[in-house]
Amino acid sequence: MKTQFKIMNRIQCLYPWSESRVGRPRCSVFVGAVRKRVFLFLGLQSRLQEAEMENLTALDQFCLNLRYLARQRNSDPELWPKEVEKLSRGFIRGKRPLGLLMNEEANGDEVAAIADLTGIEPDTLRVAPLYHEEPLDLQNLRFLKSEIEHGHHERVAEAIGVTKFQLSRWGEKVKAPHPNNVRKLLKYHGIDPDIDLKVVPLFLSLERISGFAQKRWLLQRLEELPVAEVTAFYPALRRILRRNEKG
Repeated sequence: MKTQFKIMNRIQCLYPWSESRVGRPRCSVFVGAVRKRVFLFLGLQSRLQEAEMENLTALDQFCLNLRYLARQRNSDPELWPKEVEKLSRGFIRGKRPLGLLMNEEANGDEVAAIADLTGIEPDTLRVAPLYHEEPLDLQNLRFLKSEIEHGHHERVAEAIGVTKFQLSRWGEKVKAPHPNNVRKLLKYHGIDPDIDLKVVPLFLSLERISGFAQKRWLLQRLEELPVAEVTAFYPALRRILRRNEKG
């Protein structure tokens, strides 16, 4: 239990975008990203993902519903706190939207504010899984496809052993892909292939769990980093990346 608690604390520390909104220096944000890469190269990737998946299945129903409603308005998790503020017509603001998205307990007034705009009963928001209106595996497959880098779908399909057309139909209400192919897709994303897509709502994760999304985030932050600050991280990045090449 202590080990699991430490892992969960690490995951909470790996939300650099959320911390940057409350004044965390950009340099420290990038340090957080580098720290995560170090963890991954030390062999903790599977443990981090396992803890993240456990976190998703342990969240309060209102928290998951709030994420779902925010995602319907914008697929980018970084913007979900802003969408929560909009969903409450500004009643929920400041750090509170992010807190609710990270499973802080909502009070009656906050639930009522969301219910007022969405037209969903407060009790429904608290206990009914809104995201179950459609099978989770279909939503998860569409999410995984959307995370693939533009222009890489054919390459991913080839690696899995299917055609680009077959891959494009995954997540639709047609014949489900073979379980082995789903495992290959998860593995290609760098996600634990044993995750049950019918149970775990990957698309509601605040963390970037796909390797494609993680790479995009790192490249974007590196591009934004002042040149003078790059020198502070270059030696560590060089060692990490060279180790990866040798592996």
